[in-house]
Amino acid sequence: MTRDTVISVYVSESEKNHLQSEANEEGETLSSYVYKLAQAERKRRGVEKAATDLSAEERIEALIAEAKEDLTEIAQATKDMNARAGAYSVANFELLKQNYPDARRKDVLETGARRLRYPLEDHDIIDDTDDQEDGDQDQDNSESNGSDGKASSVDELLDR
Repeated sequence: MTRDTVISVYVSESEKNHLQSEANEEGETLSSYVYKLAQAERKRRGVEKAATDLSAEERIEALIAEAKEDLTEIAQATKDMNARAGAYSVANFELLKQNYPDARRKDVLETGARRLRYPLEDHDIIDDTDDQEDGDQDQDNSESNGSDGKASSVDELLDR
């Protein structure tokens, strides 16, 4: 490739003298020496950019790996929490089913299954009458929940 386009650069007289003596030491013309300096600087910047890009890529990979580890821990903790919540739900059901007739349990389970299909904010409000009926039944059944072999707490049921 021929170099036939002129670029003018303004420098101080002392800087010009310094560049000229460096060029002489290298056996180059001033023009050729400055051209090689410019090329070397461009190459250095390219190498630095590549190193920075590589460094950034390595950092991103490290962050991704760290995030994967964190998500794995969170997933395991969530799985454990859900298992525990499920165990308590089953225990509560076993405990409560002793106090309610089959028809009432079936109705409540159907309502629960229906509600699981919809977001919480779309659920119907529970009637106060259901709570009162359940409360009356709870009082009646709490008296009989002593020495008849029925569990009286979730923890007791889980220990069985």
